Amino acid sequence: MKDCLKATGYMNSTSTNAGSWQACKRRGWCNGGFRGAMPATLQQPFKQFKCVTGVYNGSTTGGSNITTQDYFALAAGKEVFNGGSLTSYSTSNEATALTQFTWYATASNRVKNVAGSADSWWERSPSCTNSNNFCFVYTDESAHAGYASYAIGLAPFGCL
Repeated sequence: MKDCLKATGYMNSTSTNAGSWQACKRRGWCNGGFRGAMPATLQQPFKQFKCVTGVYNGSTTGGSNITTQDYFALAAGKEVFNGGSLTSYSTSNEATALTQFTWYATASNRVKNVAGSADSWWERSPSCTNSNNFCFVYTDESAHAGYASYAIGLAPFGCL
C-alpha cells in the first residue's frame, strides 16, 4: 500500500513480541479481518506466499527465522531498509534471509500517511533487543522499535 489504512492498530494487545509474526494478533487480522473485508472478487487474485520473519531471543542475531504462509502481511525491516539503522532494530538472521523491496529503495516511499498526515507504521519484524517491541518506520523514514501495544499505521501488502 502506498499509504496506511485510515485507522491505526497495534501488533498485540499487550506489549510482547513472543511468537514473532506467526503468533501476533496483527497477522491474524491481516489474513482474516483485512482479507475478509474485501469483496470476493478482489480476494481471488491474491495468492498465499511464504513470509520469513525473525525471532527475538535477546541477541541481535536472533533465533531461527519462522516461515508462515500468508495472503497479506506487513513488510519486514529488511524489506523496507537496506542497512543503516535497520541493524539496530531487527535481527540479523532475518535480514540475511530477505531483500529490500524495490519500492522502499526510494526513501520518500517510506513515508506513509494515516488520514492525510504522515504517521509511523508497523513492520512484522520483532525487535532484536527487547521482547516488548516490534519494529516500525518513523515519520522521518527511519527505522525504530516500539511497544507492540502502541496503535500506529498499518500498510499490509499481498502477492498477486
